[in-house]
Amino acid sequence: MKSKLLFASLAIASLTFSAMPAAAQKSGTSTEIRSVYTDDDETTLNFSRDDHKYKIRMTGNKITEMFRDGVKVAPEDYSKYESLINEVLIEVKKQQEEAEKMRKEAEVQRKQAEKQRFEAEKQREEAEVQRKQAAVFRAEADKQREQASKQRFEAEKQRKDADKMRLEAEQQRKKADEFRAEAEMQRKEAEKQRAEAEIQRKEAEKNRALMEKMLDEIVTEKIADSRDELKTIVLDDKEFVVNGVKQSDKLHSQFKAKYLKGKQIRYERNDSFRRISMD
Repeated sequence: MKSKLLFASLAIASLTFSAMPAAAQKSGTSTEIRSVYTDDDETTLNFSRDDHKYKIRMTGNKITEMFRDGVKVAPEDYSKYESLINEVLIEVKKQQEEAEKMRKEAEVQRKQAEKQRFEAEKQREEAEVQRKQAAVFRAEADKQREQASKQRFEAEKQRKDADKMRLEAEQQRKKADEFRAEAEMQRKEAEKQRAEAEIQRKEAEKNRALMEKMLDEIVTEKIADSRDELKTIVLDDKEFVVNGVKQSDKLHSQFKAKYLKGKQIRYERNDSFRRISMD
C-alpha cells in the first residue's frame, strides 16, 4: 500500500501557528491544532482529535513518520488517516489566511488614518488663513463687514469639520495600533508554541534512543535471544520483568541505574503495534 498521500493545493509558510481550536469537520468530533512547524520542505504537525493525540512528519505531501497517542503508525496504515490530515491542514491554512487578512486590513486602515490626518491638518491651515483674511477685510471697510462675517462663519465651520476629521483619524490610528498589538501577541504565542513543540520533540527523541539502547542491552545480557522475542518489559523501582519473567536483583539494579529516569518504564509489542511509556 502506498504511503504517499496527495492533498488539496495548500501552501504552508515557514513559521509556527498558535494552537487554536479547529472546527470539527464531522458531527460529534473535536479537533485541536497544537502546533505546526515547517522548515523548508519538512513539516511537523501536532494535533488532538477525539481524545487521541497525533504527530505527523511530512516531506512535501508525503508522510515520512506518524504517531497516534505516542505509538508509531505503520506506513501501510497511513491511508486510513488521509481524510483527517486533510481536514487539519485545511484548518491550518484557514488560520494563516485569517491572520494575513487582519494584518493587511490593519495596514490599510493605518494608511487611511495617515491620509485623513494630513488632509485634516491641511484644512485646518486653510481655515486659519481664511479667518485672518476675514479680519483684514473687516478692518478695511464697513462695506465689506457683512461679507467678512460670512467668511468668518464659514472658516469656523471648516475648523470644526477639521477637528472632527482629526478626531476620526485619531480613532482610526488607535484601532490600527490595537490590530498591530493583537498581531504581535499572536506572533509571540506562536513562537512560544514552536519552542514548546521543539522541547517535546527533543525529549521524545532522547527517550526513544534510551529505550533502543535498553533493548539492545537486554539481548546482549541474554535475557532474550533477539529483540523480536521481546513482548513486554516493566522496569520500576521495585522490579525488572521481561516477558513476564522477573529478573535478578543484580540485573534490576543494573538496568535501573542506566535507564530508569522516572517512576516506571513499560514496553509492549505484538504483530501490529509497539507501545513505549516512560513515566
